[in-house]
Amino acid sequence: MHPPYNKRSYFPSQLLLFLITLVLSGMMATPVFAEGGDKPLLLFGHPAHPLLVHFPIALLMVSVFLEALSLWRPLRKLRAMGVTLVILGGLSILVARATGENAAETIRLSAEAAQAVDRHALFANLLTGIFGVLIVLRLLWWLKRDYQTHGLPRTFAAAGQRLATLLTEGDNLNGWPYGVYLIIAIIGLVILSLTGYTGGNLVFGFGLGVQ
Repeated sequence: MHPPYNKRSYFPSQLLLFLITLVLSGMMATPVFAEGGDKPLLLFGHPAHPLLVHFPIALLMVSVFLEALSLWRPLRKLRAMGVTLVILGGLSILVARATGENAAETIRLSAEAAQAVDRHALFANLLTGIFGVLIVLRLLWWLKRDYQTHGLPRTFAAAGQRLATLLTEGDNLNGWPYGVYLIIAIIGLVILSLTGYTGGNLVFGFGLGVQ
């Protein structure tokens, strides 16, 4: 059972979460004001996709690292930061995919380049599926244990406070389910690396998006 919620104790974590969420929300909203037609979506005057792809790379890699580190140093803060970052990383994958699909539609491709784009898209789809399933299962696990402990929240405020507890204190996933989670997450990082490699090859190998 979680200890009582201490607003002062968790204020720095909540502030960090708020700032990250604010930045992510801005990234999602900015492309709405970008130019349409045959030009890619823009972010701060630059093509959005090359800028946004770094967010899932950083967020997901740090998330899995913190989760693995919590096996040796069982601190709830490490687990909480891992959960928060994997959720933000999953959202950033969706944004990066959307801008990537837009970029592919606005560039004329040779047959060889089109095949390279398809390979990149395949890895991106696998990445989305792996971490999407992990996030959903993680949340379902937490919802089940939270319901068993506290029952259904009676107000939206209570539901929000419980979610804040998950993001600031972590969950109690452990044992073999946690081991399976980490193994699949590490496989996801391999797919993430392949996605990044094939994406970089589009730029440095085929010169896509450099003009």
